[in-house]
Amino acid sequence: MAEQDGITLAEAIDAYGWHQPFSELVNDLRSRYPEEFADSAIQPQGGAVAWVAFTGTPPPAAVALIESFPQPVAVRGGAPVSQAVVADAVPELIDELLAGLPDTGVPVTIVIVDELLGGSD
Repeated sequence: MAEQDGITLAEAIDAYGWHQPFSELVNDLRSRYPEEFADSAIQPQGGAVAWVAFTGTPPPAAVALIESFPQPVAVRGGAPVSQAVVADAVPELIDELLAGLPDTGVPVTIVIVDELLGGSD
């Protein structure tokens, strides 16, 4: 990876080494705050920029946990819906979509875009 990006191994570790621990942090937040956790991402903008979004005001204990992470992580509030709500609604939504389609015998692919979950700064 370092060679592909034209950087040293140490630079690659600095740039990418925190991604797995960030995923573990996100999984922890998702399980601790299922009704509040909305989304998260690492966006490559110059250096990687990570964020976590919650519905409403982020829980103070979640903010403290995020602030203890060794990389900067933006905390966003105000997301319209949590991942738990979406996860509960998606199967029913897919069933409704499929029920409204004619049976052509051709497989149907449904892609769900989650931009709605990103919250606001």
